[in-house]
Amino acid sequence: MAHRADERTKREGDARQGREDRGDCIVCVKPRLEDPALQVLQVVEGLAHHRNRRRVDIPILIAVRNPHDVPVAMRVVHRAFVKASLKRFRFRPAGSTAKDGWEDRDRYKKQLMSVMRDLYAGRLREDPDKPETAIFHARMNCLRARQEAEEYSLNGPGGCFSDRDEFDLSPEFDQGDVPSFCSYMLPPVEPGWGELFVLWLTLEGGSYERLIGDGRLFTVDSYSRLLRQIKAFDVPEASDKGKQVYRDHIQPQEAIIAPDAYDIVIFQGNLGDPMVIETGSVCILQVQPEDEQLAKKVLWFYGQPEEFYLVLRHESAGAKTKSVANGFVVGKSSSPV
Repeated sequence: MAHRADERTKREGDARQGREDRGDCIVCVKPRLEDPALQVLQVVEGLAHHRNRRRVDIPILIAVRNPHDVPVAMRVVHRAFVKASLKRFRFRPAGSTAKDGWEDRDRYKKQLMSVMRDLYAGRLREDPDKPETAIFHARMNCLRARQEAEEYSLNGPGGCFSDRDEFDLSPEFDQGDVPSFCSYMLPPVEPGWGELFVLWLTLEGGSYERLIGDGRLFTVDSYSRLLRQIKAFDVPEASDKGKQVYRDHIQPQEAIIAPDAYDIVIFQGNLGDPMVIETGSVCILQVQPEDEQLAKKVLWFYGQPEEFYLVLRHESAGAKTKSVANGFVVGKSSSPV
């Protein structure tokens, strides 16, 4: 079975015009095999492509819960090497003029987060009676949302935002000369707590050239597809420490945490390079914001977490494309779908 999976991944690579390494996604992993696992209730991955700058900004909204009676951490894995930081999720208080938040220090990041908040306004709100708490309807699968909203702390794993609202993460191993794959350990979530926070990744330099480069196609893949690509293409080129991390912590199937839901937001217009959807995307549903102005800023998808494959092309490539049909329209006032 493993041999067939590797062959399938190589065929997928051949279909991408001879380049095997295009995919993007995060893989959630337990710290150690014997450790309990967090519940990863919702992942919303944003992607803002900037071909001229040879860079991709990747804000990822993550909702997790620790159902255990001990603190539980989580490892996140990404192809190639990306810079990573944790950032506090904040609502926008009416009339606020504060300029001390991480978004206020970077106008562009503030724009991206504003769009993500607007997209999920129908399912995400501030709890007026509990400061630093969000109320959120996480999705259960590709279509349905949980019927009851749940409370999530905005203080970050382990209360990491108690005295600062962002901090950089340190990779678990040195990349060496080849940007193979990277791994970051997040702070532990306290027993019984749910947390909502932003993991911000930046893809640039040699990693950009490897995953994107000047190719006309780019894919966003489910965690299971990413695992196959990491095994087939990245581990052979990784440093000795990277190989060890993969062998001990990522390769065992029981180490992987499957998200309950995985959404994709592709920023458009002045927020990111315009992208179009290529034929061949599978197990993913395109949805459209009810607000026309918001719809111009994003391509928005609900992915089936186990297996999905979204094929994108830079619009400037000019080739004929076929858009994935919109499944339904989602508005700010809509009931969770």
